[in-house]
Amino acid sequence: MGSVDLALLRFSWAPRMHILYVDDSGSPDNPNDTFFVLGGISVFERGIYHLMKAADDLVASFELGDPHEIELHGSPMYSGRDGVWRSSARAIWSG
Repeated sequence: MGSVDLALLRFSWAPRMHILYVDDSGSPDNPNDTFFVLGGISVFERGIYHLMKAADDLVASFELGDPHEIELHGSPMYSGRDGVWRSSARAIWSG
């Protein structure tokens, strides 16, 4: 048997934390829902700042108000049903 490099072993077992976000749409118990979708994302803890900054910058580029007050929910954004998205959805998605 060969020897084990302890420095490599310590590095490979170093604790790493990820932030996990999971969300669902639909209900498996509701016969009126055609689909049930479960999605998630895992981000390394040091990467979360950069992800949040990119999202804030994107929302700020829409010029809809304070980017920290605007919620990103797919259905209202795409359909223009609610709040700030009502007047701007078509303009944003049409390019």
